[in-house]
Amino acid sequence: MAGIPLEGLKILLPNSEFEPNKTYGCDLTYLPTNTSERSVVWASSNPDVLTVDELGKITTLSEGSA
Repeated sequence: MAGIPLEGLKILLPNSEFEPNKTYGCDLTYLPTNTSERSVVWASSNPDVLTVDELGKITTLSEGSA
């Protein structure tokens, strides 16, 4: 039996701007919610500004854009 394919992700961030030197969590919803594909690779587009761990926890390091 084939699994239910992932159609998208919804990521809810606590803020649109973050203060340096703080840690934030985010909520991730798989779409559809009963998808069998549950693999996500988190990454920052600018690791000098913020990092993201394997669970989606954001740690800000300095001011800037990412």
